[in-house]
Amino acid sequence: MISVALFAKAPVAGQVKTRLTPPLTREEAATVARACLEETLATIANNPALPVTLFLDGALEESLDRLVRSRGIAIRPQGAGGLGERLRAAFEGLFAAGASGAIAIGSDSPSLPAGRLQEAAAANGGR
Repeated sequence: MISVALFAKAPVAGQVKTRLTPPLTREEAATVARACLEETLATIANNPALPVTLFLDGALEESLDRLVRSRGIAIRPQGAGGLGERLRAAFEGLFAAGASGAIAIGSDSPSLPAGRLQEAAAANGGR
């Protein structure tokens, strides 16, 4: 089974999309981050053959946490260190849980065609 590791920061004002401020306010930047996360989840959560785990930096507000969990998506904290170290820790956890391969994407992928994940899974030896 191929698993998808979705990396995201909790959409908290002042902590996400800081390069967008200005011209956006901190709250507007957080709204953009939340919209990206929600749209990315909507795209990738519709394929039961590719289970998704959200590797999160921070904590989700209750309504977003419920939305994620209602889609059958597990939430795990991101590991410490740089991106490479966090990816390694995520992949090791997925492999330890039985995944034969893993695909990592970020929450800034709202327009990612769902078919691309299937192509990546096929290239990774999955279906």
